Amino acid sequence: MSAKIKIVERDHGMKALEERLRAASKGAYAKVGVLDSGEGAAKHGSLTTAELAAVHEFGTADGRIPARPFLQTAIGEKRTEYANLFRRVLDLFLVGKLTLSAAIDLVGMKAAADVKKRVTAGAEIPPPNAPSTVAQKLLKGAWKRKERREASRAKAGKAVYPQTAKAEAAQWARDKAAAATGKVRTLIDSARMVGAVTWAAIMGQGSGAGEGTP
Repeated sequence: MSAKIKIVERDHGMKALEERLRAASKGAYAKVGVLDSGEGAAKHGSLTTAELAAVHEFGTADGRIPARPFLQTAIGEKRTEYANLFRRVLDLFLVGKLTLSAAIDLVGMKAAADVKKRVTAGAEIPPPNAPSTVAQKLLKGAWKRKERREASRAKAGKAVYPQTAKAEAAQWARDKAAAATGKVRTLIDSARMVGAVTWAAIMGQGSGAGEGTP
């Protein structure tokens, strides 16, 4: 005696769902940099922070400010790492453990943090500062030390200028010497530009976008 067994595979619409999810993720990406919104839109002088970042990234046409491509350098160094991370988070999206926006945010957040770290702590983005720029930054650092010292005295209820002119001049010389011991890095002055580095989730065929700052 024999019997025929017929196996019917039912995916309950899972294949169609997966196809829709893949279609939704098509064209989705994380945009990283100093964007035209948020802190990037803040204007200081004649330029917004985003415009200032573009000047430093590509340089000026007259060559007075050289190109220091901090975004291309930082992201290019870890491009493979980001591609692998993007594949992993998309897998989590496909099984329903992450929304597409959250998946992209994870990649953007890491990339933005890496850019900041590269500018502030990694090897300097060449070319080096001109001697005049170094001198200007050191002088600004000395003024900041002076302002902090005077603010501290004022907060403590002490006279801001308790010294003679000679003593004050000697203190100013010490402030400049102390500032000179710090490392003057390219692309960092007030730290406003690097602080504005952020990301945005671009949603491809889906809708909505997210922004954040690490």
